[in-house]
Amino acid sequence: MTNLLPKTPKDLLNLKWYEAILYYTIIEFMKFFKLWKYPISAQGDLEKMGVMDIAYWIYKATDPIKVAKKNSGLEDFFSSPDNCFKKTLPESFNQQHSVTISAAGDLMPNSYLANSKSCLYKDENVRKVIFDADIKMANLECVVIKKSDREFKFVTDKGPPLQCTVDEYDTLTGGEFDKFTFVATACNHTLDFGEIGIRSTVESLHDKEILFNGINQSEAQAQQATIITYNNVKVGVVAYTFGLNAYTPPTDRPYLVNKLNLNDLLEDIDFSQIKKQIEYCRQTEVDFVIAHLHWGLEHEFYPMPRQLDVAHHLAELGIDAIIGHHPHVVQPVEYYQTTKDPSRIVPIFYSLGNLTTPFSLIEYTVSYVANMELSKGMCDDGQQRTYVTNCQHTSVVQVDDVDRQQISLHKLEKLP
Repeated sequence: MTNLLPKTPKDLLNLKWYEAILYYTIIEFMKFFKLWKYPISAQGDLEKMGVMDIAYWIYKATDPIKVAKKNSGLEDFFSSPDNCFKKTLPESFNQQHSVTISAAGDLMPNSYLANSKSCLYKDENVRKVIFDADIKMANLECVVIKKSDREFKFVTDKGPPLQCTVDEYDTLTGGEFDKFTFVATACNHTLDFGEIGIRSTVESLHDKEILFNGINQSEAQAQQATIITYNNVKVGVVAYTFGLNAYTPPTDRPYLVNKLNLNDLLEDIDFSQIKKQIEYCRQTEVDFVIAHLHWGLEHEFYPMPRQLDVAHHLAELGIDAIIGHHPHVVQPVEYYQTTKDPSRIVPIFYSLGNLTTPFSLIEYTVSYVANMELSKGMCDDGQQRTYVTNCQHTSVVQVDDVDRQQISLHKLEKLP
């Protein structure tokens, strides 16, 4: 029988009989009364999720929610003509250097990956938007490990173990065509295989000379950013995850993974670590700071309203661009004008979706690739500044070849 990819996460649920009765009874009740037609306030961190949160997750996993939270105004906000990229440079700005950056979404394992090294990035349009950039980024949504007998199944107390072999990792990060410059390594699956998985992942990244942030080998490193220099432009990158699928770092190394309660209310979040990283960037004369945030709620096409507050706060603290991932579907982009410097536009990509995915439902196979141009120059006050001078995103879709058991990425002209 042909090895078809699962359509949705629901196909991999491994519920006990009494759990199935409980959750599907709740789901049918909510569907009948249309109580989950709009997103609700729910927990997305497995460590904090209760019965209703899990039932809600199962419901969304089958049919992702395409509308914003009721009465939030987010649909009008993101579709407003005012929410578009505008070049607002100071008149006196004298550009001296520039650099281009691409950012792709989640690099997730897939049962067809082993056969896809020669075709995953074969499409010229996809290669152009990703690998023609000077600095290429993505989120590594798995652990690189040589061998494991753990099944890719969903249970209610732990997340599904996401893993790829070294060869599959090589395919994900460029295959025969190119390679990513940087990957974010702080996600809810980072501790799926404990310290063994951490070590194996770090070794693989070092072997391929791919930079990363989110995993720390010392407490001092946890207070630093990863610095990438290109054409005299110095870019600092940090990466954070909202949770770790109910796993915890070793007690003697709590700094192992960058974790921040990104889904909480603004006033309940401790920003001390990221503030230290921003200060580190200032001290090392970084020109531009990017934050990769693994956050939000899965299977929802709009961010939670509270995420906008968090994003704006980070922009005012000194983050110059936000690259979001985790929901596994695309979410809108915001172009935030800071109060301290009206010429400074901070692109906020709330979710880029999955660049590669183990599932075949069209909503999970579509992603965005973000492209930014940064320009560094002098202003008339004698200060050197770096601004975003161009920003856009391209829709990409994963296409499955069931007969050959391969996947490939293609530019998508129109969203489904």
